[in-house]
Amino acid sequence: MGIVGILVFAAVLSGLNYYLARRLCQGLSLILPWLRTGLVFALLSGLAVLTVLGFLRSMLPLAPLWKKILRFFFGWWLGIFLYLLMYTVLGDLVSLPLSLLLHGRKWALLRSILVLLLSAATVVYGGIQAQRIHTVSYEVPVENCSPELSQMNIVLISDLHLGALGSEGRLEEIVTRINALQPDLICIAGDFFDSDFSSIADPLQAAETLKQLQSTHGVFACLGNHDAGATYPQMAAFLSGCGIRVLNDESLRIGDHLILAGRPDGSPIGGFGGLTRQAQASFPESPELPLIVLDHNPANAESYGPGADLILCGHTHKGQIFPGSLITRRLFAVDYGYHRFPSGVQAVVTSGVGYWGIPLRIGSRCEIVQIRLVP
Repeated sequence: MGIVGILVFAAVLSGLNYYLARRLCQGLSLILPWLRTGLVFALLSGLAVLTVLGFLRSMLPLAPLWKKILRFFFGWWLGIFLYLLMYTVLGDLVSLPLSLLLHGRKWALLRSILVLLLSAATVVYGGIQAQRIHTVSYEVPVENCSPELSQMNIVLISDLHLGALGSEGRLEEIVTRINALQPDLICIAGDFFDSDFSSIADPLQAAETLKQLQSTHGVFACLGNHDAGATYPQMAAFLSGCGIRVLNDESLRIGDHLILAGRPDGSPIGGFGGLTRQAQASFPESPELPLIVLDHNPANAESYGPGADLILCGHTHKGQIFPGSLITRRLFAVDYGYHRFPSGVQAVVTSGVGYWGIPLRIGSRCEIVQIRLVP
């Protein structure tokens, strides 16, 4: 982003903060006479600066403690700000008919109180939902599905975002829930990390927890766009030390049952240390065995030919917070769940077991996916 882009962004953000400050003060000043628009605007602007720095924290030469503080502001304040803004705009849309029934200043006060209450309730609800992990099951039809393969239990997760706010505290539950499903194969469809390995408070403890994953045929992963950056070498070493094999444009046979392939994301944030995604996937064809591909971004799913039976993806979070799901539905041919393309290629897109940035889930949920292949 150049100087012009930065100035435009700063102007838009300042305008939104002023709009929000003015609307809140129009009502709250009736019960808080000392409240002024300039004071609230200054407070909102300060929080906005902390939020932007929190977004950029992985690129800043700061001590881990300061990065954690900025991560906190980025996650929580961004969520609060979005819903304050959304409910304020909604209040303006309904202002005209209601202002005819109520005195203007009384409606302004009621509107400000409703905005604060609705925003608080939404954020609390979203925070609770983000801590709940659901299990979703799919049966996917494939050709040449042997009786042994139809008994195989495949578990899929994505978007753990290890290092994000609260992610380490949920790791033990995630591992326990996965093991309870007694998987034969564990697949991780990218974004295992949250862009900066140093944001993990206790990598040794996290590694010990992840080593407890139990699977008949092992644990495999592909790289997502956040599994990248300056600390990519530490990420790669961490996954290897946990017994998680990363498939980078390569494939392997899982017993005599299927072929599993994986591809690195095409738009890594900061790069994979020289590793790049091949222009076109090239996997050995084996007509007698189904081919499953791990590819983080579902935008790539439709590009696979009929030789691929199933593409496993994440990335979208199903929008994570409303109205994000309305956006992801527009951006992706399939942003969540099971989908069969006209070419015959099938895809399962998970909303992820974790969350990015904002520790909220509204209109989506954290999940572990269980897949069975059927004839």
